[in-house]
Amino acid sequence: MEPFYVLLFLLVSVATLALHIREPLRAWRQSRKREADASTADKSAAPGAPRRPTTATLSPSPPRPSGESNALDKSSEFFSFQRNYLLVFLAAVTADWLQGPMVYALYDAYGFGKRDIALLFITGFGSSMVFGTYAGSLADQLGRKTMAMAYGVTYALSCATKHSRNFYVLLLGRALAGVATSLLFSVFEAWYVYEHTQRGYPLLTVGDTFSKATFGNGVSAILSGQVAGAVAARFGYVAPFDVAILCLLLGTATVYRTWNENYGNAQQSVLGGMRQALAYVHSDTRILWLGVVQSCFEAAMYAFVFMWTPMLQALHPPGAGTIPHGMIFSTFMMAFMFGSLAFKAALQTPALRSSGGAEHTGVSATRIAMERTFGQMLAASAFCLAVAALGGQLHRHLAYAAMVLFEVTCGFYFPAIASLRSRVIPEECRSALMNFFRLPMNLLVVLTLLYVDRLQNRTVFGWCTALVTGAAVAWCRFLRLQATMSGGEARPSARAEVAP
Repeated sequence: MEPFYVLLFLLVSVATLALHIREPLRAWRQSRKREADASTADKSAAPGAPRRPTTATLSPSPPRPSGESNALDKSSEFFSFQRNYLLVFLAAVTADWLQGPMVYALYDAYGFGKRDIALLFITGFGSSMVFGTYAGSLADQLGRKTMAMAYGVTYALSCATKHSRNFYVLLLGRALAGVATSLLFSVFEAWYVYEHTQRGYPLLTVGDTFSKATFGNGVSAILSGQVAGAVAARFGYVAPFDVAILCLLLGTATVYRTWNENYGNAQQSVLGGMRQALAYVHSDTRILWLGVVQSCFEAAMYAFVFMWTPMLQALHPPGAGTIPHGMIFSTFMMAFMFGSLAFKAALQTPALRSSGGAEHTGVSATRIAMERTFGQMLAASAFCLAVAALGGQLHRHLAYAAMVLFEVTCGFYFPAIASLRSRVIPEECRSALMNFFRLPMNLLVVLTLLYVDRLQNRTVFGWCTALVTGAAVAWCRFLRLQATMSGGEARPSARAEVAP
């Protein structure tokens, strides 16, 4: 293995660790400073003056004021609520990551050729594109808790089909996986945002939760890859799918026992809910442009997932063997985690903290700072993909470094877009709208996969650059529309009424 791969992994790991401990270290320093100030005040007190009692000599403290006590109770309640959501979400994504490294290898071991394997993958994306939108509207009507449990059951059935060597059974499994993936990336977020708002927690902490979820997603990806590899080596390629079923059962049981049910518009029919979602898009075009940002960026990201291996292998020196896939994947995931921590750090800047209580006023410093940073992230992402596309003309190490930086922007993107959706998308059809925007994303990915064998690697990366550039243009349009709307956080002035 080339030293450059190891060096870059170490650099990203150290940077991630430093960012991760920054906030606890700052809190510890502030605590020590307060203790030092208190000690200095005691020493400077006049002789014979009563000293401040130490912790050991304190008498039982008087009851806290009711407001302070309520705030502490609310904080404790929030962290318990947040931990519960993160446990369920991480169980769900761990089940997904356990399968990822072994899907292609399993199909190959069953004797299927590249064309058949490509058809199986396209079926998954196509299923998510066609049935996922309907499933999102169904979640708004039947309940997000119900559909979160349906995710666990559907994905478990998909995993169970991997025990069959029959092509059509595996095709059914990929179709089920496509539906489950749509639920994973819409239902859980919709449930959390509704509960967070209903319980009266600060809107600013939505971003904190999604940052932690993204960071945990990266940790899960790294650990799941190792577990899947170890289990497959001992019990065969199908074994990681059985471990995934256990994770799905754990998450589903936790949802059943601890989650409340919440809905979008339970009185709407499924088709009526879909029409209402479209009506909201028509009445507030900010939603449309935010959806374009999501579709373009995520399509580029999924295409990148398929293309980084052939691109780096093509840039690898002839006769030097294969690229270190495990090291590269771990570096990507560490960069992804760094991006999520960078988003959390951005939320904690003075400009953002100073407006923590102004989420529902006109133009808040929080919103302005987040929007500016999000736009810079999109520009940086497009630049990284452009550098990677020129990998043949530039040094291959520079191309690889650009890919690592692109993963950093992906880690920043996911909690940021989730926070933006929580502010813009109406509650009545949150799941449906989130899945609507996965439809063009899946279509773009399917088209890329269909033609990927006819295009050069740099052409595909150029296409990814164009997609992210399109996302940046859509974001500029979103900002322009928001600037013209009075009360920046307001919903559309006229409620979208749709017949059930």
